[in-house]
This record gives sequence, structure tokens and C-alpha cells, in this order.
Amino acid sequence: MFKMQKAHFFSILLWFPIVSISIGVALLLSLPLGTMLYDLGKNTFSANDDGFFYNVIHILPLILLVGLFMGFGQWIVINTKMKNTHSWILATLFGISFGSLVSFIILASIGEMLSLLSRYYYKIYDWIQIFGTITGAGVFTGICQWVSLKRKMADSLKWSLVTGLSFAIGSIFSTNLVNPQVDKYGFIIFSITIGLISGAFVEPLIIRPETQDSNQRIAI
Repeated sequence: MFKMQKAHFFSILLWFPIVSISIGVALLLSLPLGTMLYDLGKNTFSANDDGFFYNVIHILPLILLVGLFMGFGQWIVINTKMKNTHSWILATLFGISFGSLVSFIILASIGEMLSLLSRYYYKIYDWIQIFGTITGAGVFTGICQWVSLKRKMADSLKWSLVTGLSFAIGSIFSTNLVNPQVDKYGFIIFSITIGLISGAFVEPLIIRPETQDSNQRIAI
């Protein structure tokens, strides 16, 4: 029992700072990168399309960098206990990118239908769409990460919910994902929230089952 608690504490102690810093660096780098890409491409868009182009060109680097850096930071910790897990990085990048796209399309479609029923839905639905997209990206990322460890998708529920929950709570605490131009403290809070929540569950849900399976194979 003490050995398990010690391993759990060690995983949190390692996971929390590395993952939080990785996500924070990605979020901070996305700001100047998005601005640079916007300055390079703004002349190719008309004035009517400029607002849409501005949002897209800032969101894309944010999604890609968070996926890449978060996956790499998590992999560093996981690799200390589990080998041959390089696919975790690609799974995280794909999960966040594709999960964000799918969640946004689904919620946008629902919003379009709701707009036909009520003109007041915009007051709250914009926020629901943002938080829903971020949460959906987290859930899908958790599933992809689980599958990358060659585990059955049907067993991914707990980890996917943990990842989705960490994204949801992080987005509630931070408005920076709504407007990339606000202060950077929200980015830091978002990073810490994901690192703390996911770190509390990585040992029992990800690392320990793999270690137990390895021990059983050795015993056999």
C-alpha cells in the first residue's frame, strides 16, 4: 500500500510541473506565431474575411502547439515507467486537432438549428460552443492516447473523462482561449489546471495497469 502511494506521489510530482510548463510554453508561443502568420497572410484576404482569418490564424497554432507540447511533456513522464510509447505524442496532437474540429462542427450545427428557434440563444450559446469544443477535444484526446498504448477503446472511458474534465475546468478558469489577446495569466491557470487534474489520475489509470500487465507477463 505504501509503495503504491509513493509511486502515485512520484508520478504527480513529475507530471504536474512538466506537463503544466509544456502546455504553458505552447500557449505563450502560439500568440507571436499567430500574429506573425496573420501579418504574412492578411493582404490576401478581403476586409470582409479579415475577422474570420484573424481568428483562424490564431487558433490553429494554439491547437497544434498545445497538442505537440502537451503530448511531448506527458510522454517524458510516461516514458520513465513505460517503454515504446512514442505514439502517445502523435496521438495527443491528432486528438486535440481532430477533436477540436469535430466538436466545433457538431456544436456549430446544433447552434444553427437553435438559431431558427430563438434569436436569444447567442447570449449563452457562444460560450457553450467554446467550452464544449474544448471539452470535446479533451475527451477525444484521452481516447486517442489510450488507444496509442494498444488498449481497447471500450476501456478508455475513465481516462478520456479525466482529460475532458481537465480541459473543461481549465477553460472555465481561463478566458484566454476565447480571446488570445487578453493577459497571459489565464494561460498559466489553464496549464496548471490540466497538469494538476490529469496528474492526479495518471498513475492509477495509465501507468499502474501497464506495470501490472508487465508483471503478470513476467510471472507467466
